[in-house]
Amino acid sequence: MGAALACYLLFLATGAAFWAATAHLGAFINIFNLIPIAPLDGGRGFHALSRNQALLITAALGIAWFLTGEAMILLVAIRGAIPSRYKSQRGSTPIALPSRRSSS
Repeated sequence: MGAALACYLLFLATGAAFWAATAHLGAFINIFNLIPIAPLDGGRGFHALSRNQALLITAALGIAWFLTGEAMILLVAIRGAIPSRYKSQRGSTPIALPSRRSSS
């Protein structure tokens, strides 16, 4: 997010549309990475939160979407509002499969 912020500051200083577009692209990539699905950082982050914390962050994302109109923020908020099945399975032990014996 630091690079996107630096590009935005360059846009404010110069007024060049290139820096605004670069800042928007950088912010878009960072927000995409926050989608709460397993391989992305948002999946790890939301998994570590309690239900109340996740709901609070989802509400904050909803407000951010309302203020900015950025569709990616809405996607993160919607996915964050869906309870994760993985959370309920935390601490469960895997089922051992029977071993195969060769019949030589």
